[in-house]
Amino acid sequence: MDLIKDGFLKNVNIIPEIIKSATPDSETQTCLYFIHDLLHMVQRMEYIDDPNNEQTFQDVLQVIFSRPQDFVHISSFQSLLKLQVLEILVRKQWTHILEESPHLYVNLNRIHEKLHITTKFEGHALRQPSRNRDEKISVASQLKVRLIRNISSLVKIATMSERLSENEEIRSYLTGICIDLSYFQSNQGLFEEWQEYEHHLHKWFIKQCCMLKNMEWVQMFFSQSNHGHSMKTLVKNINISKLS
Repeated sequence: MDLIKDGFLKNVNIIPEIIKSATPDSETQTCLYFIHDLLHMVQRMEYIDDPNNEQTFQDVLQVIFSRPQDFVHISSFQSLLKLQVLEILVRKQWTHILEESPHLYVNLNRIHEKLHITTKFEGHALRQPSRNRDEKISVASQLKVRLIRNISSLVKIATMSERLSENEEIRSYLTGICIDLSYFQSNQGLFEEWQEYEHHLHKWFIKQCCMLKNMEWVQMFFSQSNHGHSMKTLVKNINISKLS
């Protein structure tokens, strides 16, 4: 108790010391639960908006993120701990404190997708300019979540029927897919490097379709004449054969 008599954020060493002293058996998943609950409690009990507290908490999170092996010994748990900390940083919009790396981009994307799927997390508005890394990742993640919902629903009911165009539910899913896959081209003024992001989004989308069905089904279904001009043009631009 002496450690926290002046608060959890008196200095950067308090929280790491609490974790190490309270979880001597750092090879169990219980350690992850403890750290999660501790960090959550700190955010509720301490006034994080105070500049000094904010800086200290950022430093604590950076320590845990950069050296997870000091707190958990199993490598898979270390990865989970980093994601746990990264989620807090994303929610607080503090990811600027982390060093750039390709692996960081991947994990940021995972966290944004998770938050958009499981919570009411408000990411960067799709109609606002996207200039920095996190804004771009937020937009791409929102599009992916919407696309996976539409394509997952679509493949459950879609067939190769020639009367497909009369199915309003399928048309609704296809319209949503077209809008989201066309986002970057339609909003070039809001998004720098839009062509690169569009290519990656289209490639990702086709892979998701093939995981749900197969390449032959994807090519046949999205090439049907009764899907309308917008979908046929989009599929032609994606060029499925080159993305597989």
